[in-house]
Amino acid sequence: MGEYEKNGIQLKGIQIKNIEELKEHFCIEEVLQYYNNKQLHIWLAEKGYSYVLWQVSNITSEKPDEIAKELLDIFQCEPDK
Repeated sequence: MGEYEKNGIQLKGIQIKNIEELKEHFCIEEVLQYYNNKQLHIWLAEKGYSYVLWQVSNITSEKPDEIAKELLDIFQCEPDK
């Protein structure tokens, strides 16, 4: 069994270990949940992605569709099909 991550992120049922895996398995609905509960912020900080954390922390909109667009831009991902 793999090592449990206290502040881990799972996307599409896969434990995400790095930013490349996050992009590969990106699901906007799941990422939005992690954004809203601040788990995304914690994960980025723990993994040392300070610039991405800064970008995520500077999202000012409170509208889910605008937040989603900014997250897609930050992670350079396409919307879910």
